[in-house]
Amino acid sequence: RRAALVLVDVIEHGFDAAIGAEAGFVEPEDETLAGFIPPAALFHEGVPGHRNQSLGIAEQLQVMTGCVSKEFEVPNFKGLERIRRVKGRLKKLPQLELEELSKWLTRAGGDPILNEVCYWLEEAGVLPEETLLIAAGSRTAPYLLAISRILGCRSAVLMTPKYLGTAPFTFGIIPSHDFMEERANELVTLGAPNRINRDEIKGAGDVLLKEFPSRGDRRWAILIGGENSTFRIPPTWVDRALVPILERAQEEKVEIYLATSRRTRR
Repeated sequence: RRAALVLVDVIEHGFDAAIGAEAGFVEPEDETLAGFIPPAALFHEGVPGHRNQSLGIAEQLQVMTGCVSKEFEVPNFKGLERIRRVKGRLKKLPQLELEELSKWLTRAGGDPILNEVCYWLEEAGVLPEETLLIAAGSRTAPYLLAISRILGCRSAVLMTPKYLGTAPFTFGIIPSHDFMEERANELVTLGAPNRINRDEIKGAGDVLLKEFPSRGDRRWAILIGGENSTFRIPPTWVDRALVPILERAQEEKVEIYLATSRRTRR
């Protein structure tokens, strides 16, 4: 929510006014910011986590401004086809002139997305420069950059995309664990943007307790993550990290609610 608020301030007043005053940033008492309605286009490649990160920002913008948003799914080529069609000039993408950028987008299968965005803006009666394009993930970032530059839209990239970084985009929303160096166009957040809110948490908790009733008044929740290209959870981790927690819970007479993620090793 805070990221969305700062993003609204940036679009309205510019980076210097918004980011420069961030130390004294105060959330408005009113949940809405009347009169400011930035249309938002969300790019994703079908990965649920990336889509939810973009929706987390867009939905907060909608709560605060009433903005209209629409999702667009970009191509998600694999293997050699991705290398041939997308990655060939990826590192040079920010320096390409518009004509070369358009050629890259065509080769990368992005023309249908460009046409869909143009049609959507025309139907909504909105100018490109009034529009915010949002994307998360390294596979969507090149399309975000190309289409935003071709149309003249503002762009907000979430997380830190490979090869491109955040510098070529209008705005970057970066979790602290991805933060490398300070840039004027970046907002550093504690964690990744998401769609979680208090009402949703309470509702999910009620459903969980109905299915697995608690027998006491003390509960600990443990969420186990998973592996990616740079991180592994070896079997020894269970004995080293998880067993002591379970033993302590038994001593404290605390119930454990434990869940895994889709990346957790089975």
